[in-house]
Amino acid sequence: MPQRGERGVNRSAAPPVAMLGRSLPQSQFVLRFFALSAGLFAGAGLSAFGLSRFVAPPRAPGQFVIPAAFAFSTTFLILCSVAQAHGLAAVRREQQHRFRRDMLWGLAFGTAFVGVQVFGMWCIVQNLRVHQNAGEAQLGATALVMAAAAMHALHVIVALLILTYVTLRALSDRYDHEYSFGVAACSWVWHALGIAWLFILGAYVIVYEFLAIRVPPL
Repeated sequence: MPQRGERGVNRSAAPPVAMLGRSLPQSQFVLRFFALSAGLFAGAGLSAFGLSRFVAPPRAPGQFVIPAAFAFSTTFLILCSVAQAHGLAAVRREQQHRFRRDMLWGLAFGTAFVGVQVFGMWCIVQNLRVHQNAGEAQLGATALVMAAAAMHALHVIVALLILTYVTLRALSDRYDHEYSFGVAACSWVWHALGIAWLFILGAYVIVYEFLAIRVPPL
């Protein structure tokens, strides 16, 4: 039975999200999520475009190449994973300021990874276009690289959306030492992607060394 003063209260309405001490309706939170996600992907795209304009791709016609950009993207991926691990440890110790800072750093590193990774894939395509009559071994290896990198990139895009959502929730004071499952799950996803990418990169190196022996430079 409703108590006095509770008549006419709509209990079915979605509760507002408290963001940095302010009450934020759920609809505005969703708009911020989409706006931030669009901004991050736009930033990654602009980074890739800028690199393609000012950094020359490797020129090795007829050879299988591993772009140096992959070394930088790998570094960004590791830093993103480490930042989230630090953030998870911070929220479990109720260090909210450090937790939010680590999650924001994770977003920055994740966005940088996407941008540099796209540039690295572009370098592979450019090298293939320089020498379109490359042998079957080179074409097959390049196709393998592009397929694996593209599949990994699709998973990273989804992971970046998850990280964006969790970071906005972190700024909304939704996590503490008692509830941090969302942060932990997001961190696990990025750890798994990091491990998968290291295996893929290792496979690239093996293919590169194999082709260097079997197929001499033109």
